[in-house]
Amino acid sequence: MGSQAGGASEKSAGGAGSGQLGRAAVLLRPLSVTAGAVFLFVAWSWIGMSDADYRPGSRWGGRTTAGWFWLGLPFLLLVGLLSTLPFSWIARRRGPGVGWLCLLTAFVPLLAVACILTTPMARLRAALGTDPPDGTEILRLRQIDSFNDGNTVTGVCSAGPEFVSRLTAAHGLRQADVDPGRFDLSGVSLPAAGQGFLGEGLTVFHDADRSQLWFQRRPAGRGR
Repeated sequence: MGSQAGGASEKSAGGAGSGQLGRAAVLLRPLSVTAGAVFLFVAWSWIGMSDADYRPGSRWGGRTTAGWFWLGLPFLLLVGLLSTLPFSWIARRRGPGVGWLCLLTAFVPLLAVACILTTPMARLRAALGTDPPDGTEILRLRQIDSFNDGNTVTGVCSAGPEFVSRLTAAHGLRQADVDPGRFDLSGVSLPAAGQGFLGEGLTVFHDADRSQLWFQRRPAGRGR
C-alpha cells in the first residue's frame, strides 16, 4: 500500500509539473511572435546601449557593442521574453497577423528613437552640450563605457573660433594647459599647437590653424 501511495504521489507531482510547463508553453505561443519580440527587444537594447568608434564611412554609424550589453544579456533575454506576453496573447486571440502588427507598432518607434539618439551627431551634441553649427564635420568619435559610472566620449570635429567662443562661454570653460596626447585617436594626427580649455567633465583643445576642435567628455566626478 505504501509503495502504491508513493507511486501515486510521484505521478501526481510529475503531472502537476508537466501541467505547469504546458501552461507556460501556451503563454509563449505563437512562437513566431515570441521570437520576433525577443529579437526586437534585444536589438533595441543593443542600439540604445551601444558604444561608438566612428570615422567618416563607418558602417552602422560607428556603433559598437557595449561591455554592459554582454554583461546584462541574460537579464535582457529574460525581460525580452516577458515583454512578449502581451503580443503573444493578442496573437492567440486575434491571430498572428494582428499580433505582429501590434508588435511592430510598439517596437518600430522605439528602434527609430534609439537610432536617432546614437548617431554620431547626436553623440557629438551630447558630448559638447550644445548644437554645433550646420556643416560641422565629425572627423573621429569614440565612446566607451566604464561599467560603473557612465560613458567617456572623445573626438575631433571641425570648428571655427566663433563656435569655440560660444562653447566656452556656455559651459564656463577656463583656458588651461591641455596635453593633446589625451585625445589620442587612431587615424587622426594630433594637433601641434592651439588653445586648451577645462570645465566640469569637459576638456577641449582648439587647433585654429586646422579649424579643428578636440574634445573629451567624462562623467561628472571623474578626473579631468
